[in-house]
Amino acid sequence: MSFWSGTKRTAKYVVWGMPSAILGVPMLRLGSRQIRDLYRSLTWPVCPHCQNGTLIRGEADDPTAVETSWYCRKCKSTFTAPVDPREANLVFSAARRTAAVDAMAHLADTSRADLMRRHRWRSRWYFGMAALFLVSFLVNIALGAGFMALLNWLILTSVMFIFGLKASYRCWQVTYGVVFEPGAFRRWFWRGRWFV
Repeated sequence: MSFWSGTKRTAKYVVWGMPSAILGVPMLRLGSRQIRDLYRSLTWPVCPHCQNGTLIRGEADDPTAVETSWYCRKCKSTFTAPVDPREANLVFSAARRTAAVDAMAHLADTSRADLMRRHRWRSRWYFGMAALFLVSFLVNIALGAGFMALLNWLILTSVMFIFGLKASYRCWQVTYGVVFEPGAFRRWFWRGRWFV
């Protein structure tokens, strides 16, 4: 290492590195990157292979290319799909739907019964917690506690109730093999059993 390169590195640190560290620029960059990744996890396609990871678009060699490679951050699978995330999301959502319908059609009776049992118990647990939070809310209101102080109990009640509904709907889906069918949730909501 020459004297000149060491001096340049020291000057760069004094002029840029130290002030940016004092002002928190590296932490802001890290936070910005994390927010971008979280936003992508909501809007970018989900991996059809592992059903869990968010797909990241690879860099296309040709800027006018219609398709590019997408890779999963979790299972490292690679796919080819349109460059636009919305169009790619349609392609990958269709692949995930097809895989889910196929898996549900070939589900063994013992696996189906086990899955139904797990969804049923999850639903009962969530509804029980919702009832517990609601009773606690009502008792504290009766004892004269302020409504604003107990608002979190009411919010927890509604969240647990919604989770219970979701688990009951999943149980109904497994029971009748209804996966990704338009209008299925509306049909279950009005005519199905909420408490299983």
